[in-house]
Amino acid sequence: HITQWTDPPSAEAGTYEMPTTGMYPLPASSCATPMTVSGSPAEKSFDFAFAPAITGTVPCATGYVALREFFFKWNPGMSGPATVATCGLTLVDTAIEVFQLDCSNESCTGTAVACNDQCGISNASAVTFTAQAGRQYLVRLTKLNFNISQNVGSIRFTVDGPPPSGDVNGDGIINGLDLGILLGQWGTSGP
Repeated sequence: HITQWTDPPSAEAGTYEMPTTGMYPLPASSCATPMTVSGSPAEKSFDFAFAPAITGTVPCATGYVALREFFFKWNPGMSGPATVATCGLTLVDTAIEVFQLDCSNESCTGTAVACNDQCGISNASAVTFTAQAGRQYLVRLTKLNFNISQNVGSIRFTVDGPPPSGDVNGDGIINGLDLGILLGQWGTSGP
């Protein structure tokens, strides 16, 4: 019911449309129903107000109580040093655990590949590990009991893999700059 409508008074009756500019994703409520993330770099938003409440602790944050959690299933698509982080992307006190996903069991009860609850001096978190192409990882993002009023942010997934074939200057893009370097060295010998 719309109240305080004044121009014209009869406009209160009828059908209305309200545009939206964004929607929250459904929460990943367990390791059996994670949000899917592919490639690198990739970033996903979260809102812990829509995540299920939990109790317990996280192995790398034993002094804190875990309040809510999201799960992500990440396929990095390449091998190399990987980072999963909320650093600079949230004010929420988070912890991140990464598990190798066993597709026959899809369980997060195994040993974590990486776990961290700090990102420098902030309450965000970052983990690093070596990702393997073709392997999927289960990422558990947990809200800890600090900054309870904060709920929103993003989590970033990156792998520093080898540059693509043809990326002569190593900037991650194959373009005219690479071609210019190649043509500038045409006919010369090198190591």
